[in-house]
Amino acid sequence: MHTLIAFLRAVRNRRIGVVAFLVLPMACQGDSFACTLIGDPTGLTVELPTPMQGPFTVTLLTGRPGLTYTYSCDGGPGCVGTVRVLFAGVVVPQATIRVTTPRGTKDTPRSGIRYEESFPNGRSCEPRALTATVRAELPD
Repeated sequence: MHTLIAFLRAVRNRRIGVVAFLVLPMACQGDSFACTLIGDPTGLTVELPTPMQGPFTVTLLTGRPGLTYTYSCDGGPGCVGTVRVLFAGVVVPQATIRVTTPRGTKDTPRSGIRYEESFPNGRSCEPRALTATVRAELPD
């Protein structure tokens, strides 16, 4: 108890206030670092240029055998408005985006896709996320 009173008096007199300020935060950090559990947002997002009003399909053609991804919307309430389709986990340097609507089909080739690197849980923790966004054209 006497030690605590002496410490508080010293802090009040500013004799060790700066030392306590510098030492206490380091003592609280410890040797371990706990990573949080934020998910991995890695993937390629496809944006459509105008709001949709009906059924559509977005197909991502990677040019690699067996690596084709498709998102379909049947025309319900979720198919109206601005469309951003995330193809989670997909990291490709080039792709063709095929959009199919009742008006037809349009292929939009994209090459040199640039991904941004981020660390949603901090640089010391996994995952390392790669995200990119490309815009597709609609059928005429």
